[in-house]
Amino acid sequence: MNRWLLAMLMLGIVAASAAWQAPPSVRAAILPQHRTFSYWSANVSDIQVVAALGVSDRNGDQVPDTLLIGRTSDNATKLVLLDGCDGSIVKEALEEGNPKEAVAGNWFVAVLAQVDTYDYVVYVYSFDLEKVSRMYQSNKIVKNLRTITGEDIVWQYVWVGYYAGIRRCSPYGNILNDIVVEYCYLYTYTPVPPRYIVYFTWSDTAGNWITLYDLEQSADIDYVKDPNALDILYKYRADAVSNSTAVYVRTTSTDTVLGSIHIANNSINYIYQRYIDSPNVFAVIDDVNDNGYRDVLVEDEGKVIVVDGGTFDNVHTLSSVGVGEIESITALTNFLNDTYHEVGILLQNETFMLLQIPPGSALEHIGWYCGRYYFAAAVGCSDGASRVMLANKTTAMCIWGGADYTTPYGNILRPQDGSALQPGDVEILASARDTESGVSHVVVCVEESGQSVELQRISDTLFYGTLRLDQEGKYTLALQVFDRVGRRYTCWSRIIVDATPPVLEYVEPANNSVLGHGVFRLAWSWVDEDSGVANCYYAIDDSELYPVSAEGYCWLNVSEGKHRITLLAQDYAGNNVSTCIYVIVDTSPPQCCILYPSSKAIVSASFTVTWVASDAISYIAYSEVSIDDGSWVRVS
Repeated sequence: MNRWLLAMLMLGIVAASAAWQAPPSVRAAILPQHRTFSYWSANVSDIQVVAALGVSDRNGDQVPDTLLIGRTSDNATKLVLLDGCDGSIVKEALEEGNPKEAVAGNWFVAVLAQVDTYDYVVYVYSFDLEKVSRMYQSNKIVKNLRTITGEDIVWQYVWVGYYAGIRRCSPYGNILNDIVVEYCYLYTYTPVPPRYIVYFTWSDTAGNWITLYDLEQSADIDYVKDPNALDILYKYRADAVSNSTAVYVRTTSTDTVLGSIHIANNSINYIYQRYIDSPNVFAVIDDVNDNGYRDVLVEDEGKVIVVDGGTFDNVHTLSSVGVGEIESITALTNFLNDTYHEVGILLQNETFMLLQIPPGSALEHIGWYCGRYYFAAAVGCSDGASRVMLANKTTAMCIWGGADYTTPYGNILRPQDGSALQPGDVEILASARDTESGVSHVVVCVEESGQSVELQRISDTLFYGTLRLDQEGKYTLALQVFDRVGRRYTCWSRIIVDATPPVLEYVEPANNSVLGHGVFRLAWSWVDEDSGVANCYYAIDDSELYPVSAEGYCWLNVSEGKHRITLLAQDYAGNNVSTCIYVIVDTSPPQCCILYPSSKAIVSASFTVTWVASDAISYIAYSEVSIDDGSWVRVS
């Protein structure tokens, strides 16, 4: 272990002291005119990005999204789902532990995190950031997280006593295979059919071995001693270049070896090897010379070399510009959507460089990106193309380019479909996006009148303008979004222009009614032929307006006295109409006093009765007289 630390320290000292040629200090992309270039950026100041993965569209805007896995300031794991159009945050999740690696399957992402010195955990989330499982590994060192055919998860674990193993699990945490070996450096290898794992083992006495493991048989089926194996193995990295070939880098105490393993007929067929100067910096790229093997890009003695994945001969070399020490190499697929091949190189001076590999010619620069980036990765998209994700201490930037093969997308935000408006200026707010060449201009047309207006851009995705519609009627607004290569997207919003208020009438009670009780039914009728009645309110005297339901009646409970009842109706265009009635609520009887004759008076057979009557609330409607227990007779 001490020798390993010493060697890593020496490599770090050499890398830090290496000379490099500074790139231009401005961000630029030198691209042919038929290509386009776009990017968005997101604030990631609260995390250090560890991994970036491409996922299918999660928020319905038809653009693949990006999942970032980062380390927080208190060494926790944070997952951030970013919108593929503009980098806005769609969803976040926070977990315990220091994130180390992350891989994406067909529908899930697995994240390896260290929670203690010898305790690790693998979190599995769906692309929607819903947790699927949590697999805890105690008293082990876990690394080299992989997936097989996008369905199963494989990782290597090492016990503290330096015995090791390989575990294969389902995303739900079920253990499918457990391989125990003396010591291993894992590479999960998936030819057709997808049933194999290639792993590398090392021991003090037996040296270095390459083993082919069959997952269906749960057994080793072939192994071979690593040619030219040196005394101590420090690090292995491996990647597939075809369905029958894997490329690996082995760093030892004195040399770095680039190797290629060929597998045929369920056995390790043969191995290529060559010594390189690079300290374990390589990436598998596309087959640039069309011989059936994906190729390898490495740094060797200050040069960037494309090595054939089948023969290990040099294919291309870039030596015209001193690039300095390379931190990582990113292989890109269909980055510019043409027949060329592109790769990205992150330098140890925190600069990102884009290279192009035209068929039959040398490597060429196509862009420098300066911003003190510590992270670079290719983010795959559902259309098979790559985007580049860069990260510095504050920002994550997503870069993509290529000829524009996709249609832009837009939507009318205001007025919404089915809206009713009053005559006059109609404010239009629309969103428009294009993930490749970008939005050129946005136009709104009125199909019935032929009017049109070009909307003005007010933000990256929002556009604003006005149209004047003075005549009542139904109109169709057509939104047309054009990108920079002339592709067009159209959507529609149907609106009503209404200047006529509703018709509102009382049904009961009648105006100036006198009611003998305070609880009564208020009923009305309403109609609006254009946009329809949206709301109706009532008020008693000077009270606030109270909403009423659409049944056309309500029950009121009012105090004794004279009251003004107001009804107000409003249609969907905002036109109002109001009307009022007056009612008297009188629940107190009138006052009456007989003036003549007085009580117990003696009168003749014929006499005149006089009286006085009053009512404080309403009025005296009539009077009745009754003698003894006879009938009541109306007298006034």
